[in-house]
Amino acid sequence: MLRNVAVRRRAIFRSITSVFGVLASCLGVSSFGSEEASLTDGPALIEMTAFGPVLAAPGGGTLYWWLRDETTPGSPQCNNNRESSYKHVTGQTVYLPHPDVRKTCEDKWPPFHAADDARPEGKWTIVERHDNSRQWAYEGRPMHRSIKDRKAGDANGVNVIERSYGGWQLAMAPLDMPPGVELLRLREGLALVLNGRALYTPRAADSEPCVECGKGLEPLAAGALVKQVGEWSVIEGAGGFRQYAFRDQPIFVGPDAVTGPDPEPIEGWDAVYFEKALPLPAAIETRFSLIADIYTTQDGMALYVFSCQEGPESVPCDDPGDAAAHWAIICGTPDLCVQRWQPYVAEAGSVSIGEWSVMEVPSPVYTDPRGFTYAEDNNNPVVSVWAYRGRPVYTFVDDDEPALVLGHEMTALPGSGFFAIQAAGNHEKTLSR
Repeated sequence: MLRNVAVRRRAIFRSITSVFGVLASCLGVSSFGSEEASLTDGPALIEMTAFGPVLAAPGGGTLYWWLRDETTPGSPQCNNNRESSYKHVTGQTVYLPHPDVRKTCEDKWPPFHAADDARPEGKWTIVERHDNSRQWAYEGRPMHRSIKDRKAGDANGVNVIERSYGGWQLAMAPLDMPPGVELLRLREGLALVLNGRALYTPRAADSEPCVECGKGLEPLAAGALVKQVGEWSVIEGAGGFRQYAFRDQPIFVGPDAVTGPDPEPIEGWDAVYFEKALPLPAAIETRFSLIADIYTTQDGMALYVFSCQEGPESVPCDDPGDAAAHWAIICGTPDLCVQRWQPYVAEAGSVSIGEWSVMEVPSPVYTDPRGFTYAEDNNNPVVSVWAYRGRPVYTFVDDDEPALVLGHEMTALPGSGFFAIQAAGNHEKTLSR
């Protein structure tokens, strides 16, 4: 079993660019306990996530960068400041709960520190932080980890709500691919697209694919001087034209841009995926709703997460130990809150898979609306619940029909609220570069 996993990892990472040097064929074990691909140059590793290959710290942890840092090159803005209030975009002053002890940006997004004897390597440079410590930067962007990540391959720092957390981005690993080809995260996995158009290959079982079915498909042409590019090779197509092949399969460009959760099916042809998505747990389904395709219970009831960010730095406030006020202002006392927002309990024997995990949480998550969530003095019953990207999921009491989303965007303090979880493939932006 372990050998099969290793072979699969090597297949995935053969396509990763050599900007750091040659990808080592050996596999290491991180403190998270899962296999990682090692690089012979630069301080980071490359790890596969649901969003594609990302840069990761050797000791464990997916790396992220902050869009705001691009306004102050070489000077990271994520620090240990503790604000007590800030001006909202509406012009109103927002006062933050527990300002003296609230977690800082640096607490939530630990810097990827460089050792005292570390030196710049290739596209990796070193910047100095506010406390004179040294931090790795890639392509000029200071690198951070997220406290939400628990194991290798996690990308929990990517919030469930688009454009939330103030512009934090995954540090995507660069890929060796033909010009214009990118990864697009869809329901079935990471599809290969060119200018939004899905790529296809003739179905293996069909030695002569249906020409009429493939009408509108165009060979992905390769330049006269192009040779091997990662897992991409060049073959001689019909008429003697040079054409790209991916993993030894000839590649054709679909006629239309992808507009749904999956590429348009074409008889006799298969859409090409860089990596197929893992199956959903049996307890999780997807259904169409008024806002998009959403994740639901087996009975079709919408699943929600509590998402929170606060302060001028948009610091996440939905972790254990954050202020309970963000919850209480929405749903009141602990007992009332758990009646309206019911954790989706996992059956005994349920196992984590992909972005879905099983975790134990107190229910309710707070005992005092003026206190903190998951506090040490929380003696509420502990239940095993389903979690999405490390966040417990809930159903809403007023949703009395499948796929209703009456609790979506139920908010109180700026930046905090409950949100229905949109399923992969809802026209998510391209992530590779």
